[in-house]
Amino acid sequence: MATVPDTDTRLVNLYANLGNADPLVIACALEGQEHDSQYLLAPEWFVVTGDEAVRDKAEEFGLKVLSNSQFAALIDGAGSEQLGSRGSM
Repeated sequence: MATVPDTDTRLVNLYANLGNADPLVIACALEGQEHDSQYLLAPEWFVVTGDEAVRDKAEEFGLKVLSNSQFAALIDGAGSEQLGSRGSM
């Protein structure tokens, strides 16, 4: 939150009850990324959001960001791959 100016209410606007969990999403991804950095083949951490302010802040910290539709396409593709491998048995 130290990187968010006091006047910027795009990410968090407590008076309007908006964005209360958004900083936590980014913080969790950063914490997970830091924890996994000890591994040689660390998993990639992504933030999935449709919120432009969350996207901007996550990218500012070097996190990879997917839109909701990009994430849904990945899930659908993974499901198709699993069904394809079952069908070849």
